[in-house]
Amino acid sequence: GQFPMEVHYVHKCLDCGGPEFMVVASMIGVGESPANSFLRQVLRDEPNVSVKGGDNFYEHSKTFALPPYSFLPQSIEVRQLYFEGSMTTPPCNPGPTHWVMASDVAYVEQSTVDMYRAIINSVPNNQLATFG
Repeated sequence: GQFPMEVHYVHKCLDCGGPEFMVVASMIGVGESPANSFLRQVLRDEPNVSVKGGDNFYEHSKTFALPPYSFLPQSIEVRQLYFEGSMTTPPCNPGPTHWVMASDVAYVEQSTVDMYRAIINSVPNNQLATFG
């Protein structure tokens, strides 16, 4: 099937002797689940992106209260897909990338999908804007 979004938790190995990554991922469907409150809080607290700066690293002074992996379907602990691939953002090739994909879908409300699309479409140079 098709899904409106996909979430990636990208991890970089710091002692691998070169660029190596692991991505924990899940497809996102429209529906009700605990994942909705997590994603809405992340989107609501997102910093104002500087198009000129081009930096994608930000620090917040307030503590994030929700556990970040609470967004993923709980079934990922016992059932997942594993494959070798690449990063999904061009140039797509910074070293080996190990993927762990949830076999079940995380669900969020349509209004949360709309909020995400409004954010990515508000940045003129965002390469994802054409897909939103």
